[in-house]
Amino acid sequence: MAQPGDEERVTHSESLKRLGGFSDGVFAVAITILVLSLAVPVIPKALVKVRLGKALTDMLPHFQGYVLSFLIIGLFWLAHQFIFKQLVKYDRWLFWLNLLFLMIVVFVPYATELMNKYGSYWLPVVIYAVTMTSAGVVIAALFAYATRGNRLVPDDFDHRISRHVISEYLTVSLFFLLSIPVSMWSPGWGMRFWLLIIPGSFITGSIWPDPEQRVKKAIKRITPSRH
Repeated sequence: MAQPGDEERVTHSESLKRLGGFSDGVFAVAITILVLSLAVPVIPKALVKVRLGKALTDMLPHFQGYVLSFLIIGLFWLAHQFIFKQLVKYDRWLFWLNLLFLMIVVFVPYATELMNKYGSYWLPVVIYAVTMTSAGVVIAALFAYATRGNRLVPDDFDHRISRHVISEYLTVSLFFLLSIPVSMWSPGWGMRFWLLIIPGSFITGSIWPDPEQRVKKAIKRITPSRH
């Protein structure tokens, strides 16, 4: 027999699924736009053998920007999936924080293209860094809001998980934030600074495909063993 509140819980579950599905669609659109920005070189057929190699070499900065943005969007998608897996309900503030985060994510392809075309100037590089910094801060704020006082998570939620994961999101933001003054001094060195994020993600484990298992392992390492 249905119990009081069952209908509300089902509605929350279905709404969360719709919100998660919409978010996945926005991530897919962002990645699609990202790859569409890689234009195929237009070369007369008679000159393809002579010019194609150089044309592709000239596009290396575009490929580098694509790979970096793809990996970072992928990391944010994993983070977003992990957060929504913890939720049992939602409210309007979660909706607006999520919408703000997605707005930043879908802006990434534009920031990437701007940097690819004018990366020798500091302003496009700084815009890219600010975009990534903002994305990390907003998703951290979203998870902090959802878990504070067990607002949108189960009563038995382990808050060591949220503290650990939020610190990882903010670490990514910190890398980009620190790169801003470097980029203003030298755009090239500012972009090289970002390369530290990828090995850093491997070291911290934040690039693992299963964030929940990663966090549990991390908590197990920092929890004193009982004899």
